[in-house]
Amino acid sequence: MTIYLNLLVIYSMQLWELQAKHSAVVNAISDNVEDKLASRLAEMGFEPGQNVQCVRRSPFKGPMVVSLGGTVLALEQSIAELISLNPNTTNTI
Repeated sequence: MTIYLNLLVIYSMQLWELQAKHSAVVNAISDNVEDKLASRLAEMGFEPGQNVQCVRRSPFKGPMVVSLGGTVLALEQSIAELISLNPNTTNTI
């Protein structure tokens, strides 16, 4: 008797992994985020379905510059790692 299991592997990339001049769609904000920070990120536009573009990456793990809903923001690594993206939506801009 052979049993086959279909496994669905869901992978989401972090905003920090997004390369310069690429865009993707926000999937979620980490569950491990304090409510105040989650609210602030939502106010800034980091909500599921929102398109985000990486404008520039700084050297030596410095902040990354992103464009989101017509606003340009600089985010440090610790914040960008809290935002997950749908990797299937990554495009070059």
